[in-house]
Order: sequence, then structure tokens, then C-alpha cells
Amino acid sequence: MKVVLFCGGYGLRLRDHEPRIPKPVVPLGDEPLVLHVMRYYAHFGHDDFVLCLGYKGDVVQDAVERALEAQLGGAGPEVAGTAQDISGWNVQFVDTGLDATIADRLVAVRPFLDPGEPFFANYSDSLSDAHLPSLLAEHERTGAVASFMCVRPHLSLHHVAVDDRTGAVVEIRSIREAMRINGGFFTLDQRVFDYIEPGDELVEQPFARLIADGLLHGQVYDGFWSTVDTFKDHMRLTALLQKGPGPWQLWRSPDVALASGMGG
Repeated sequence: MKVVLFCGGYGLRLRDHEPRIPKPVVPLGDEPLVLHVMRYYAHFGHDDFVLCLGYKGDVVQDAVERALEAQLGGAGPEVAGTAQDISGWNVQFVDTGLDATIADRLVAVRPFLDPGEPFFANYSDSLSDAHLPSLLAEHERTGAVASFMCVRPHLSLHHVAVDDRTGAVVEIRSIREAMRINGGFFTLDQRVFDYIEPGDELVEQPFARLIADGLLHGQVYDGFWSTVDTFKDHMRLTALLQKGPGPWQLWRSPDVALASGMGG
């Protein structure tokens, strides 16, 4: 299946840390962030990528190409003692516009997808240890047009309930316990394009239309998931890498990863 990765945003929350580097290619360990996402999908046999470029797209393309060339040339980092085989990867870079919405970027790469076939899509900064074949099987069982991972936020924030009359605090609850958020990791049917209009944001208007038709499925997941939105996120994941393979680096423990199922 094709894998569409959205690499065109400005990454404003991380730019205080890396003002000259687009977020998809901010280094995480030895490789650009987006390459971690690509390795995840390739680990499960999906190595046909379409990268939606926008902000500093030439920088993103150059960084990804150089990282792949270094790996092919034997100069890249080793993975579990031997470099992951990337020789068969197919990577297409598509300029989808500087200020395009996620939905508009998706429409722009439609000609690069396999007609009639479902496909994966994701942000270029979402990492997880989810068992991808299980996500796909769940999507297919439901008959949904679109499925996406629903996760607990990793923010250390609290929901506070206050008595409107007295001002007394009646409850403080971790936001992680109180809500789930969109974690990306989309599985999409080609019918999704029927629900998109110009200027839409994917998870707003199109998903609202899918909800109305009962064709949007949420895949609840409580295993490892993280984005790299902020410098604090980057520091947290870097600290994990300093202790060994990150929990999202399934390609470093293939026997365990391929045998595991969905958590949560």
C-alpha cells in the first residue's frame, strides 16, 4: 500500500529550537525525523512513499535523499547490527503548495496513488509502536472510509472543575485520563476524496461529513505514541534513544514487533 506523509507544514512550535530546519528533517538520533516514520511503515512491508512537500520542500527532499544515499552507500547508522534494507524503497516528492491544508495536500497527490486502492497517511512527526497489520485489519472489518488512531495526549496538563457559584475547586483530573486526541496513522479508502472540498482541513469538514454518514472509525490505542511538536518532545524522545532503541523503532526488534498485536 502507498504511504502518504504530510511534510509541508511550518512546524512553528519547534522552530524556536530549529528555526532553519523544517520539522520533518529535524534530527532525531542519527536520522531525520521523517525517516523514523518511513522506517516504521517499511518495517511492515509498506515502502512506497509519497511525501507532500510545502515549506522548504527542497530542504526536506535534499535531507531525505542524502540520508537514503548514505544508508545505501554503507555510511548510514546500523540498525540492530545491520542496516535496514532500503534498496527497494520508492519515494516520490510532490510539491503540494506552501499554504495548502492537509486535505488539499492529499487531493494534490491523488494522481500518485493506486486507483481504487486504500492507502496509509500520516504526519511526518508521529511515532508509535502500534502493530500496523492490526490497524489495517480493523479498518477493513468496519467498512469505514477513514480510520485513525485515537490516543491519550502526552501533555502534563490538568482539567480543573470549579463550582460556578462558590468558586471552589471540585475536581482536578489529568488531561490524559479525561480525553483522547487524533494521533494520526490514518488508513483511508479512495472514497475519502468524495468528502473533501477545496480549502477543507482533513479532520474538520471531511471527517464531520464522514461522521454524519457513519463512515469514520476511531482506533483506540494505549501503547506508545508521541509527536515531536515541541523542543520538550524532542528532548524526551532523544533521552529515550540514549538508553537504547526507542519504543517506536520496531525495525530494531523485528521478531517482537511482527508478533505483537494491538494494545489497549
